Amino acid sequence: MVNCSGDNTCLVDLTNVSGPVTFFGAPGATAGFLRTDTYTYSLLNLNGATGITFANLTFDDGPPDPACTPYLMNGSEIYPCQPTIYVGNSSSILFEQVSVLHSKQNGIAFAGSQGITIQDSIVQDAGVFGIWSGSDQSTISSNVSITNNLIEDSESNGIFLSFTQNTTLKRNTLQHNQYVALFQVCGGGCAGGQIDMLNNSSLQIYSNEIIDGQIDLNNATGQTWGIEIDNQNTNVLITNNEITNNVGAGIGADGGATGTNFLITGNNIYNNGTNLFDLPGNGIQESGDCFTPP
Repeated sequence: MVNCSGDNTCLVDLTNVSGPVTFFGAPGATAGFLRTDTYTYSLLNLNGATGITFANLTFDDGPPDPACTPYLMNGSEIYPCQPTIYVGNSSSILFEQVSVLHSKQNGIAFAGSQGITIQDSIVQDAGVFGIWSGSDQSTISSNVSITNNLIEDSESNGIFLSFTQNTTLKRNTLQHNQYVALFQVCGGGCAGGQIDMLNNSSLQIYSNEIIDGQIDLNNATGQTWGIEIDNQNTNVLITNNEITNNVGAGIGADGGATGTNFLITGNNIYNNGTNLFDLPGNGIQESGDCFTPP
């Protein structure tokens, strides 16, 4: 591991780099970066890059830093620190057997990119979202695959998927995410999902295990859901997932959420606070799910 502190000393900046290029750690070794302070930049920043692979590497943002705690100002969310990994306006980017630990904002963030693959990796203890994508129509990403990862202990959503096209989430384990519910606009910890979705099209979520969601704060007003549906999502299939032991809803829709060609079917949803919340909804169909342990 490379131990570093200070401004930009850990920075891996890949701007307008074209591959194929692979960055990898030796098998059986812990290789990568350990940062112990200064979170005003991302450890790994890709912008305009293409054909890059990262394999068997660890990106560790080190000990807690209260200065990175997000807050609200005049109704807007303020994030004092940056994601551990940021991918913008890039294509054909692969993360395989990568560990992203103790992020002070998002673990892996991407926007305006095509062909993003995150597989066989660990995202643990993110200060906001484990994996995040896009903020508006100008940052749409396409052809995204998030497969066979462990995503756990994110303070907010484990995966906040927004503004994507043709995306697959499969065979991931999401455990104990959304356990702080950072922005207490409801007077305490607010309900939210380990997976949240907003403004996506052609989205498939299948064969995931989504378990043990709980807001740990004593003043929790809501509780953690397995999957949270926000507005608007089109051509969505949620099937064959195991969604259990979430203190809130197994699958729920935010108020006013709508969908188009949106189907929830064939899931095992049980031992949650309530298995479904506000479903089916406008344009969202639910049928053929199982609500008892197999």
